[in-house]
Amino acid sequence: MIPKIQEQEFYSVIAENGLIVRANPDVKSERIGKFYCGEPLELVDKTNVKLEINYSGKKIEGNWYLVNSKSRETSELKGYVFCNLLFKK
Repeated sequence: MIPKIQEQEFYSVIAENGLIVRANPDVKSERIGKFYCGEPLELVDKTNVKLEINYSGKKIEGNWYLVNSKSRETSELKGYVFCNLLFKK
């Protein structure tokens, strides 16, 4: 049987003030950086770990995604972010 090839998914950050990147899919996990509004990201993995946040006065629910940014000049940044502050390209 031929294995199914997973299509790459790309996103960009829609949070106006940017998006905190964490080492693990948990709000208490270490902050390892920040992705900026409009920054292009590549999906590495979708987790089943749920998160509910208050954003602009509204409660929104979603999951943590492991993403990678290669648009940075110094080095790439890979970490976990909240999926509902991303726009799928």
